[in-house]
Formats: sequence, C-alpha cells, structure tokens
Amino acid sequence: VILAHPSSRNILTYPGTIFELGYDDLDFDYLASARHFHLASFFLQHALRPRLHAAFAKVKDAGLSISLDTNDDPDDRWDSGLSRVLEYVDVVLLNEREVKKLAAADIAYARVNDTDLLAKHPHLRRITVGSPSGPVSMPAPAPLRAGQERRYGRIPALGEHTELVRKEFGG
Repeated sequence: VILAHPSSRNILTYPGTIFELGYDDLDFDYLASARHFHLASFFLQHALRPRLHAAFAKVKDAGLSISLDTNDDPDDRWDSGLSRVLEYVDVVLLNEREVKKLAAADIAYARVNDTDLLAKHPHLRRITVGSPSGPVSMPAPAPLRAGQERRYGRIPALGEHTELVRKEFGG
C-alpha cells in the first residue's frame, strides 16, 4: 500500500521474500536479455545489499541501464551501502523527504529536475549526426550489449519520408 504526497510517501510493505533475495538468486543470463534493471526498496533488501554493488557491476557490464528507488530506510541510517552502489546507477528515484535524508547522511547524488539541467549533465553521453542544416549533437541511445552494432544516420529533412510513410500506412 502506498500513500503518496508531494513531499513524502508512506509505504506499508509485507516483506515476503524481499528480505531473503540474495545475489545467488539472481539469474544474470536472464537479466542480460533486458535493456534496463530497476531495483526498489533498497533498505529492505537485507540479503542482497551486501553484494548489490557486485550485482550492479555485472548488470552494467551486460550493457543495462540501472534505476534505483531507495524508498524509506526503516532504521533511519540512510547509507547501509547505498553510497557504494550509486556509481552504477543511472537514475535514482527520490521524493523530497528522501532527498533531505540523503543530504543529511552526506550521500552524494546529482539532482536533475528539468531538461536544461539534463542537457548539461556531465554523464549524458552525446553523439553527432548530420542534418539538413549541418551537424547536430544529441543524446546517445542506451548502451549496447556485447556483440551488437549500431549505425547512426543523418536526420531527414522535413517531409523527406512523407510519401513512404503514407504508402506504408495506406494513406
């Protein structure tokens, strides 16, 4: 059960297997078939947390992006290895209360709240592609998996593919 408010969130969780899931329970071959890995309830992952940095490293080596939703820390310590795994995380999902708790615990994180900050973020990989008006710098697509190749073409001119699209969709 989640009761969400703009600056806080109250979550009632029955832990079930959350406490018991460990590193050896993860199927890394299966996980590598995805493009993204998300972990929630960081502070409830009792068995996984001691080796989560190794799990994130393995997932990242497979080419996946990683997001993390810490949720609340029931022990109110706000580290418990969090700073060790953040180097692998692409996106951390936090509410205002969680931001304040991380700041108070002196946990480093980067806050990006708008497209201007995102466009200037130092970890945003960029590529240059051609366009009718010259070269354009744009965000790079998600990471590649081992053995994949990706080609980047130029940006088409306005209307360049209109007839092909109409023909394909019967218009």
